[in-house]
Amino acid sequence: MKLKRKTYHKIIGALILIAFAVLLGYVLNGNKSIPVNTQGNADYFVNVLWVADGDSFTGQTTDSLEVDFRIFGIDAPEKGQPYSNESRKLLVSLINKKKIGVVSEGYDRYGRRVVTVYDANGKNIGAEMIRRGLAWHFVRYDSSPEYQQLENDARARKIGFWADDAPVPPWLYR
Repeated sequence: MKLKRKTYHKIIGALILIAFAVLLGYVLNGNKSIPVNTQGNADYFVNVLWVADGDSFTGQTTDSLEVDFRIFGIDAPEKGQPYSNESRKLLVSLINKKKIGVVSEGYDRYGRRVVTVYDANGKNIGAEMIRRGLAWHFVRYDSSPEYQQLENDARARKIGFWADDAPVPPWLYR
């Protein structure tokens, strides 16, 4: 089958236009290129500016607002508690100065946005903090069986603060 020269040019022109539109969409909305969780969705994206401790940080939204966040479902050692520095350092290594996807879970009593956090590879950051024994599963606010299993595994392997005989949860320390 032979196409007329005019039809051929129309098809090529349409393909170039589609490719240009896709490329323009990618450039203008680059935050969509980050896979954030298994469903590929996030409420929004932030660039992490500063990590306060093992469960909270400040981020900048795509519209340049600075917002304080608290990670949902975990509670990390308080400043002055054993492993507080290690917990903060781990969170810094996981998210500081990086673009992350967040899913809103509400607000805490201090007005911080409580969020589930995902890195660029889709890793759940709260789960990673628990897995490494540097955050507790905060069952008062979350009943996730995944988080509870991660805490049980970390405790059994005696990693992070679970290496201590009787680590004190931050909600009791406060």
